Amino acid sequence: MPLDFDRWDVLSVLFQRAIELPPEEQTDFLFEQCGDNTEMLHDLQSLLEAHRAGNSKLLDGQVIAPTEMG
Repeated sequence: MPLDFDRWDVLSVLFQRAIELPPEEQTDFLFEQCGDNTEMLHDLQSLLEAHRAGNSKLLDGQVIAPTEMG
């Protein structure tokens, strides 16, 4: 499946904005920004959880888009 770079751009911007907020405001921010897009909401929640756990593929708060393999 080809990588949707526009989607990664949106995820990156929203993720960056979310981590700049206090943790107690992040969930409301994500719901507000994602609306009915549950896939994006899930992806952003996963990125935040990984960021908090310190075991993510993040560099200085920037999401690193995976390259297409194969």
